Amino acid sequence: LTSIPPCLARCGSLLQLDLSSNRLGLGSIGAGGADSTASGNGTGSTPSNGRGPTLARPSSDSSGGGHAAAAASENPLLGTPLLTDLDLSDNGLLRLPSSVFALPLTRLGLSGNRLSVLPAAVRALAPTLSTLEIARNGLRSLPSALGHCVQLKELDVEMNRGLAWPPEEV
Repeated sequence: LTSIPPCLARCGSLLQLDLSSNRLGLGSIGAGGADSTASGNGTGSTPSNGRGPTLARPSSDSSGGGHAAAAASENPLLGTPLLTDLDLSDNGLLRLPSSVFALPLTRLGLSGNRLSVLPAAVRALAPTLSTLEIARNGLRSLPSALGHCVQLKELDVEMNRGLAWPPEEV
């Protein structure tokens, strides 16, 4: 897979989603967004900084009524509000869509990507996140916001060679 199929947005009762070992870094989880440009076929995205593949954020829409349905069709993760286990490992990702942080995740698998930064938005997962797998990325530091994830029981940071020890807050 190079993108998440739009039909996933109709799986509102989905609890676990394993998208590991695909090629999502070559496609997208949603078109548009401030940090990406859709490719010619509409399935891929490239960040405007030219640094390589990314998962795009859903574009903003202030049209009201159809906004939720439109957003879910652009970013299928928005159609899975009960998702608690998401595995995006081994996809070559450089960034994560903001929609990941809107889910009630207890487990987030991000190992084996090309992430250099874990967004401070991880704080939004604080009430639920118990397992975070971020091994084998290019992480240099962890956000202090990770310290707010009081349910966190497992943190895998293996093979992030440039990673400074986690901040005191973590």
